[in-house]
Amino acid sequence: QILSIFNEGYELYKRREWNKSSDCFEKALAINPNDGPSLTHFERCITFQIHPPPDDWDGVYTMGTK
Repeated sequence: QILSIFNEGYELYKRREWNKSSDCFEKALAINPNDGPSLTHFERCITFQIHPPPDDWDGVYTMGTK
């Protein structure tokens, strides 16, 4: 069940639909709060809502700090 929710969220993430995507990752985390990939992508969605990636973004996340 988590995998299908994550996959839906990831497709929305790649389409830059941050609100819908974060909703999916949040649903996955409600099922399993220790799901690392869902937590990581949920946090990225929140960040991208405030600071969107450039228009030529290819879906790859680039860390700003170490």
